[in-house]
This record gives sequence, structure tokens and C-alpha cells, in this order.
Amino acid sequence: MPTPNQIFETIQRVRDEESFIQELLIRSLCWQIDDRTRSLEEITFGWSEDELRAQGLAERITEGTVHQIQPMGNNPWGIFILNFTNPEVFVTGRGMTGVLRAVLRGLVPSKRRNSSLPSFDRENLLFICTYQYRHFHFAYFKTPQNATQRPPLASFGWMAGDTHIRTLCAHNLPNLTWRYDITPEEWVNAWAEAFKIEKVTKKFYDEYDQVFKDAERVIRGQATWANVEDLRMYTQTLFNRLLFLRFIERKGWLEFQGNKDYLRALFSAGGINDESLFRSRIHPLFFEGLAIEGRQASEAIGRVQFLNGGLFEENPLDRAVTDLPDQLFRPIIGPDGLFYRYNFTVEESTPWDIEVAVDPEMLGKVFEKLVTKRKEQGSYYTPRTVVSFMCREALKGYLGGFSELVEKSDTSRITLPQARELLDKIRRIKVCDPACGSGAYLIGMMHELHAIIGALENRTEPIGPRDDYRRKLEIINNNLYGVDIDLFATNIARLRLWLSLAVDYPNDDPPALPNLDFKIETEDSLTAPNPTELLVQLDLTFQPRVEEYARLKTEYAAERDCARKDALRRDIGELRTYLKNELHRGARINGFDWAVEFAEVFFPPGSTTIGGFDVVIANPPYGLPVPDSLRDMYFPNLRGEIKQNTDSYGIFMARALQLLKEGGFFTFITSDTWRTILTFRPLRIKISGNATILHFLDLPPWIFDATVNTCILSLLRSPAPTGHKVIAGDLHNLPQDNWELLEANLNAVAAHGPDLQTLTFARYSYRQNIIPQYENFSFFIGLPALYFLLNSPSYLKLGSISDVPQGISTGQNKYYIRRVSAGEGYDAVDTTKILSQAEIASFTEDEKLNGVDPNRYGGRTFIPFDKGGAAETDDGWLPNYWVPTEYYISWSRESVERMRTLTIAQRKRLEGLAQTIKPGDDRKIAAALRNPDAWFKPAISFSPTGFYSPTFRIGSNSMFGNKGSFIICQSVRIEILLGFLTAVFTKYILKTFISHTIETGEEVIRQVIIPRDISDMENEIAALTTAIMERQKEDPRYAYHDHEQQIINSLIFRKYATSADEIREIELWYCRRYPRLATAQGFMTEVQEKYADHLARCERIMSMPPGYWNSHPVLRLIAKGESSQLEFKETLKFDISTGQNNSELAKAALKTIAAMLNTSGGTLLIGISDAGEIKGVARDLQFCRHQNLDGFELTLRDLLRDRLTPQPLEGVEIHFEHLPEGDVCQIDVSRSSQVIYLDREVYVRDGNRSIKLEGPALVNWVRQRNGTQ
Repeated sequence: MPTPNQIFETIQRVRDEESFIQELLIRSLCWQIDDRTRSLEEITFGWSEDELRAQGLAERITEGTVHQIQPMGNNPWGIFILNFTNPEVFVTGRGMTGVLRAVLRGLVPSKRRNSSLPSFDRENLLFICTYQYRHFHFAYFKTPQNATQRPPLASFGWMAGDTHIRTLCAHNLPNLTWRYDITPEEWVNAWAEAFKIEKVTKKFYDEYDQVFKDAERVIRGQATWANVEDLRMYTQTLFNRLLFLRFIERKGWLEFQGNKDYLRALFSAGGINDESLFRSRIHPLFFEGLAIEGRQASEAIGRVQFLNGGLFEENPLDRAVTDLPDQLFRPIIGPDGLFYRYNFTVEESTPWDIEVAVDPEMLGKVFEKLVTKRKEQGSYYTPRTVVSFMCREALKGYLGGFSELVEKSDTSRITLPQARELLDKIRRIKVCDPACGSGAYLIGMMHELHAIIGALENRTEPIGPRDDYRRKLEIINNNLYGVDIDLFATNIARLRLWLSLAVDYPNDDPPALPNLDFKIETEDSLTAPNPTELLVQLDLTFQPRVEEYARLKTEYAAERDCARKDALRRDIGELRTYLKNELHRGARINGFDWAVEFAEVFFPPGSTTIGGFDVVIANPPYGLPVPDSLRDMYFPNLRGEIKQNTDSYGIFMARALQLLKEGGFFTFITSDTWRTILTFRPLRIKISGNATILHFLDLPPWIFDATVNTCILSLLRSPAPTGHKVIAGDLHNLPQDNWELLEANLNAVAAHGPDLQTLTFARYSYRQNIIPQYENFSFFIGLPALYFLLNSPSYLKLGSISDVPQGISTGQNKYYIRRVSAGEGYDAVDTTKILSQAEIASFTEDEKLNGVDPNRYGGRTFIPFDKGGAAETDDGWLPNYWVPTEYYISWSRESVERMRTLTIAQRKRLEGLAQTIKPGDDRKIAAALRNPDAWFKPAISFSPTGFYSPTFRIGSNSMFGNKGSFIICQSVRIEILLGFLTAVFTKYILKTFISHTIETGEEVIRQVIIPRDISDMENEIAALTTAIMERQKEDPRYAYHDHEQQIINSLIFRKYATSADEIREIELWYCRRYPRLATAQGFMTEVQEKYADHLARCERIMSMPPGYWNSHPVLRLIAKGESSQLEFKETLKFDISTGQNNSELAKAALKTIAAMLNTSGGTLLIGISDAGEIKGVARDLQFCRHQNLDGFELTLRDLLRDRLTPQPLEGVEIHFEHLPEGDVCQIDVSRSSQVIYLDREVYVRDGNRSIKLEGPALVNWVRQRNGTQ
């Protein structure tokens, strides 16, 4: 295989058709082409415009012909060469995608293509686009998640003379070289690697980080810096400017001595007259050529454009640095510098068009991940797939629907008056990101608005060549607002908006960039008063002043002259002072004053009420606590109420509700902990009572490459209408980096697709008014039928029958605690110092409370200390039932007294941490000896923290810590309670509805439900748990999950009257939440086999667009899946394994009908497989009278008449639904007032099964049924 350098050198030699074949295809890629080949005619055959059915192709492609390279060996790829007639598609990046999609439609199987010609699988197509063999683009359509979804296009390329393609030669082209001894499938996967941007992205991250750090070290010595932040700010600004220019180079707007690789040419020229490169060229470039109109050309800087926008305004930090050494710039813009090792593109990729190059989005990723380390501040960069989904959902919420317009820019179903009305409305939208970071949502929203406005303008108004630029400029000026506390972040956000503008200007005379100082602002978003609750009387002059304020800011945004900008700043400042005085009456305001800074939003022209934003969208920082005083500003503490958590993201959510106008749209991505944990209950109450919740979706952790679990929440700021349903989604276990499946799930949510539960994801819909029916107001992701159990009178809260005290905190574990064997920072316990169980049982009350005298016990003072237990997921073992503690605590009088008296300050001095002592530490006791009444009592110990928590086991009857708290049973035997607590049903209830996080503290455990009456099974449960513990004493790693635990789970399911559908839900959830554990236990395989048909149906549903399943009543039923009131039968009589008539199949259908008659009614679909495939009833007709549908119905009615007694008469309706795949028989069944017998047998529905009742079960059922009539 050629080396990257060899590929680079051969690319440079490509100049015409012959060198393209010889140098690129044969020498670089090693394709199996005769090395005597000189012309494409020798190795290709052509596809015409008519054959491809791609009208207009002749205008874009030479001779209107696409050339296909003849198949080579077992290579499964169809390789097509498109020679474009115009180089602009390569220079601007515009116009290529439409041509490729048109060609694609003529090559893949579809109704539109020419069926007489060969077709290809989409993932087996490679396109090589060129212009006169000087410009190249390799393109590949990725496979979408479902067949009708638009396939994403990935591409990479270069132009003749490009030298900044080292990475392309190292990472992209090598994947397209010829392969030997591999299967076609392996070949497809290997070549597809060439179009994955992730590898390029990661490598650029890593190299950027190192170059940035090296530059920072050099710059540190070039000035006296007040602090590290100033040094970092200067370095980042320098990199921002250089990066911006590197991107702008691609537009051809910068030139030095005839070279448009501008920065590299400038570096190669070096300094002037013994001055440094920085002093003689870069400094005048930044602060004169790019910043002052009229100074755009000189010998020092070549020819540039006046850019304005504030990026190149000299600031105090710039003035502090008088010079920088040349060696600083070599690793950045030198011949082989970072910025020239990678291919740069000014086009930001979209979910549908992905260029495998460094695009402006990389600025945001680099900033968030590497440069400023915002992960330490709880800030994470949001990927474009998620950004696009959230933006589109917000815009649909604002417009009141119009999905086709928002998602596809399709106006075909929009009338001209509607288009004008929508255009006016969308131009007035006000969107804000109050934690904008590097601008991901601002950029995302600009792209979405740009597409929508463009589509509507195209419907209503003619579009000129400059409209793309004009449209984006209007969106930035009129629609977008951002605030962030981090100046680094707002600088990047502005930079990305400028770049997005630049890419759309079509000519070589770009207008000056807008000044964004008053659009993207730097301040604390949280600390100022609520802008929508300002109770002040505004005089008649106020509104005109607001309008003048807005006009001046708009004028400032477009101003080019520095002196005039200064004057405008002063005028704006004066009006700001006036507005502050009017709104706050002289009160001092901390942080970003929303009502003043964005007064035009909150006091819109012509309105008599306070306004607000139409959309607030954000990914706020999480994990950062705010002061209690700030929390209380949003959540005033009411007596007896839980205090709201101080995590910053919850406060941002509350702030967003304040910033929205009535009916405004809120969409946030945050930590998922708010959904159920107790300390976010005040926020949940606020949301559920004041908003219409649209959806909340737990996301997979790999999205952010972070330990924090995240969640999208979208809502409207208006009370929910009666019957409104929320969509709740569990996407946490999606396979690593499976963006296609993530996108498919997001699309399904957007389209209100059917509920599905699988091993990797689950979606549910339920009425919003269910949420408050449990006191915790849980925003749960699970079956609502099981949520109702939490308030059922049939069950007791564990806290009502047990004490659940928190254990002690020693304040200095290493001093007091030992382990059986050394580890985890603990010394090994001296076994001769351990007190026996008999000695501990004989402790006096004083010894229990104050410790023991060592002299009385021969120096022995250590007692067992319950401190939690770790799971062993490799062998499927959890520390339940009987698991002796590994920890021991010194319970001498001296130790106990020390715990009672040692202060935090004393402990820190002993540990050599005196410098960390805080005010008040000398008065605070380090330990917490809480709940002494619970010490030394028989109890269940549980681990409250950890991924597999809680786990439950017999306590040591000794002391317990806060990570091994106790459940002291009052009315239920310990061994019985253990069985209930360890059951998978209890785990589901606990982790789905009560607290879904890894924290399961005492208050959470108290909420676990237990049946009021367990007398019918307590002996059986006790025997099983006792058997487990006896075996554990012989084998500590006894695999109880393979034996007794399965029986316990079945008993508990039965006790809670769990249906078959509910059991399936719980078992799928268990595998989804604990995949490693379920796999190790063998449970994953068991569940896959048990629910194979269900999982196949779900896979089929995901393979089609969500709208498909709403297009026909039968499809809606199939999407729902089998249940107690819905069943599928593939045939009535036809045996698919033998092809013969099988009377047992007819009886199976009759069982279902009889069972539905006896239970709650339902629907039977014949012609649908268990996996939800439409098979039709055609195969059955040969066994029916007349061999047609009428005969099928007569046959079925004869069976009902002859075998069901009494005859159901009106209770069964039969009709046929005609679908493209076949005719389906739909049998709608109503509940019968009488017991219906099938061949003298009684059947009822049990979940999605029909079961026969006999003996006592039948007698009880009949008695119960008659009693309900």
C-alpha cells in the first residue's frame, strides 16, 4: 500500500484524464486497472441522462454522461465518475449535492428508475466528481436508518495545487486502496471508513491542543500577564483570528504575492527589515488591513478585504503584547503547520451533507473540549444531530406544525397566502440561548431559519444571487440572541456566525461583517431579576426609548467606521442607563439584565404587556452549584417543602421559563437527574403545572463522551390541554456511535411515531396529568400502568413498615476503618483485634453508644462495619442476601470520643492540609454519629450508591456507614423482605419511577412499595431466600440468579398481578439498563429468544418512516403490537411449514376470539405475522369456499357458529383491509355478557396470550365475572 507521502506526490502529478488513471487510480489506489490504460473509454461505460432519469444533467455534467468503471474482481462497489462543466461547484461547495442525489435515484432500486438497467445498493456506490481533472471530490451516500429517509452524503476532496491535504492522504484515500482476500461485506466496510469524519476530528483535536499549549508557553514570556485568564484569552484570540483567516482563504478573498494560501505565504515571506513576522506583517494585517477601511493593500500584507465585526479591533491585551517570535507561528501556519496539514472548508456540515474536513463547527468542538476545558465547568459541546432535532422541534412548536416545511423545506402543501403569513411570522421569531457557549444552537437555528425562510421566499418572492447572504444577515440581526458568562465562549460564537455569513457571500467584494457586541453578550445569565415580573409603571416616553435603543443597536451592528462606532456605543449606553432607572428605580442589578439589554424583546412595539422570547434553547452547564440565595430567588422555600437542588442547570431551566413569552417554546439538553430525584421535585412541580410537556428523552452517554447522563426536555410555556400526551424516550443504551439509530429515534419522536420497547431503546407516550398522581411528580420513562401502583391502596410504602436510617460518617475513614485485606486506601485489619459476634451481642447500652474498653476484651475493639458492596458484572453476581462485610471499625471508647470531638480544622491539620481550612471549620465536627437508636440491631444493609445500587443483604447486627445504610423491619421478617427487595420487579419500580439515578438514598428506599397482604407467599419467599443464604455460606459467589432468584421473580410478578406485556417491559428494561450484567447472567440471550417476534416487529417499524405507521388503521394496529386486546395470526388454516391445511391453526384463531369475548374484547388481525409483517390471507383462500375473500369470511363465520357456544352473534365483526402487501382480515370483538365456550372449554386473555381456565381457577373466574355484572 502506498504511503501518505507517496499518495500526496502522485496527486500533485494529476493534470488530465491519463494522469488521473495512471497516478491516482493505479499508483495511489492500486485499483486493478490495466496499466496500459490511457482513456476512461477503455475502462468505463456511460449512463445517459435519460437512463438515469435525471433531467438537467447535461447542463451540469460533460455530455450529460456519468461514467461507470467496469467491475473489478469481487469488488462490490459501483464506481461512477462525474466530470462537471463548471468549477464553481468545487470552489463554492454549492451545486454538487443535487446532481449526486439525482444520479443516486437512477441507480438504486426505486419506482422512478429505469428497471431495465442494473441497480445498486446505496452503500455500494462511490462517486468521483471532477472538473477537468484539476478539482476532485470523492462522495459516498451513507445508509439511513430507514428506507425512505434521506441518505446523508459524506465527501472529501481537493483542488489542483492544494498542498494542505496531508491528512486526506493519511486518513481518507488509503481506505480506498485495493483490498485482497476480503469478502464483499468487509470491502464495503473498509471503503466506508474513508468517509468517517470522527477520525479526522479527533486527530485535529489532539494536535490543536498541543500546538495551542506550546504557543501559550511562548506567549507567556512576551508580556507581563495579570493572570492566567488574560494569557489564555490573548492566545485564544490570536488562534481565533488565524483560524478565521484560514477559513476565509477558501473564499479566495486574501492574496499575497499571487498566492491564495495566504497565511502560509505570509509566513514564508518572513519579517521586513529585521522586524519579526508579527511586528511587520501580522500586526498591520490584523489592526489595519482587516480593521480599517481603505488599508486593504500593501507590500507588507498583500491584498485583503475589510472585515470589520470587532474580531480585528485592537484591545488592551493586544496592546500589552508588542512582539511575538517567528518560531511561534511555524507550527500553526508554517509550510507544514497545523492549519495546512488539514483540509479546511467554510461550509458547516449538516446532518445530510458531511464534508470530511475541518469545518467551522470544529471551532466549537475544539473550544469546548480542549482549549478552555469547559468539561471542568460542566459544559459540553452539543453534536449537530441533536442541535438540528432540537431546533426543528422548537420551530415546529413556534409555527404550530408544518413538519414538511421545517424538516424538508417542502412548501408543496402550503398555499400562497399561508406562505406569506408564515414568512412574516418566522421573520419575527426571537430565539435565545442563555448559555450559548461556542454558539452551537445559534448556528443550528440560523441554518434551520435560513432553510425555512428560503423555501418560503421561493414560494412568494423571487430570489437574487445575494439572497443567501442577505437572509443570514437578517436572521443574525433580527432573530438570534446569546449570552454566556465565558468570554472565550462568546468570542467563538461570534466567530462562527461571521464565518457562516462569509460562506454565503458569492462575490470577491464582501461587505463588512456585522458588529455582534449587542447580540452575543458576556455576563451571568442567572443573577438579574425576572424580566417578565417587573412591577413598574412605565410612562409614555418609555416605549419610544426602547424603539430608539433597538434602532441604535441595529445601526451599530452595521457600522464600519471606528469613531462612529464609539459614538453609537455612548448613545446606547445612555439609553441603557435610562432603561435601568425606569425599570429598577435605582436598584443595583447583578449579572445580565435581560429586561434592559434585550429590551426590544421584552417590550415589543405596539404591545401593552411584557413580552419575551419565542424560543429558549440551551445546553447549560451542569454539576456546578449556585449559592443558596440564588436558588431561593427562583424557588422560594415553603415550610415543609423539599428545597430545590442548587445544580446550575436546574436554575437555568427556571430562568428559561421566565424568559419565554406565553406559549413560547423551551428545549434544553441537561443532566437527566432532574427527572426523578427528590431535590428536583420543586422544578418538576413548576414545569408540570405551568407547561405543556412535549417530550423528554434520555440520551446515550457517548454523545458527549462524558460520565454525566443527559436528557432533552422540550415544552411549551402554557398549561397542558386536557388529555395531552407526553413522549418519554429511553435512548441511553443505543449502541456506541450509532448516530443513525439515534437520528431515527429522534425522527420518530418528532413525528409522534409508535411506542416501542427494545433491548437498546424504548419510547412511551402517556397523559401528562398522570405525572402528579405520585407525590414525587416523577417524569418517568416507563409503562404508566405500573406507575399507578405507587398510589394504589393495595400497597404500602416501605417507610411505613420499616425504619430506614442513614448510617454514620466517621469524618476520617482511614483512621478508624480496616478491611479484611488491604486495599481501597485501607489497611488490613488485625484479625486478633476483632470482637466475636457473641461479644458484640452482649454489649451493654453504654458500650453500644460510647464504645468499649479494650482492657475488658483483651485489646479487641474492631467490630463489623456495613459499608456497601461491589457487584461482579463479569460473572453476573450482585452482593445480595448473605454477603459478610469486608470492613471493620474501631469501636473503642477513645475512637468514639474522637469521632464526637474532632473538628474539621483539626483533621485537616493532622492530614497536612492546614492551608485548606475554611472559616468555621474549627467549630464543625468532622464525623456524624447519626441515628444511635438504630445501632447494633438486626437489619437489612443496602448500598445506596453505584450503577447497580441498591443491593440488599443481611446486616451484621453491628455498625453501619452512610454507604451501607440499614432497613430495620418492624412487621415483616427480614428474609421475606429481602425477597421482595431483590426482585427485578422492585428494581424496575425503584429505578424507573422513584429515582432513576445511581443514587438510592434512605428517602428513596422508603418509597418502595410492598403488598399489604403477603400471607399467601411469605413462607415460600422465606424458604427461597434462606436457601440462597445457606448456599452462599458454602459458596460466596453462588449464582443464585440462575436458580432461586428466577422463582422469586415469578412469585413477585404474580403478587403484583403483572401482565405478560408488563413482564416483557420489565425484562427488556433490565437488559437495557444493565446490559453487561444481563449478558453475564445469560438473561440477555434468554430475553432475545423469548421476545424475538416482538423485537423483529420493532425493527421493522424502525425501518420505515414514522408517518408510514399512521397512514392506515391496520398499520397503526401493527405498530402498537400484540396486547391483551390485539393479536396477530399469520394464517387461518394454511400451515406455512408444510403448505397444507392445518385445523389447529383455525382453533388458535378461535381461542383468541373466545378469550376476547370472555375478557375485554379486542381485535384479531389474520394475515399478519407475529413479527408484524403483512402476509395477507391469499394463501388461506385455497382452503375456503369459492377461494375468495367472501368465502374466507363464510368459512370463518361457520367456524364461529359451529364451535362457539352460545353463538356470539353481534359480538364479532369481520371485514377486510386492502394493503399493497396483501388483504388483511380484521376481526373486531366486543366483550360478551355471557361466558363463551370453545368446544366446551373456557379461554380468557392473559396479557397477549389466550389461556384455558379449568378447575378452581375457572370457578373463581366465573364467580368473579358474574359478580361484576
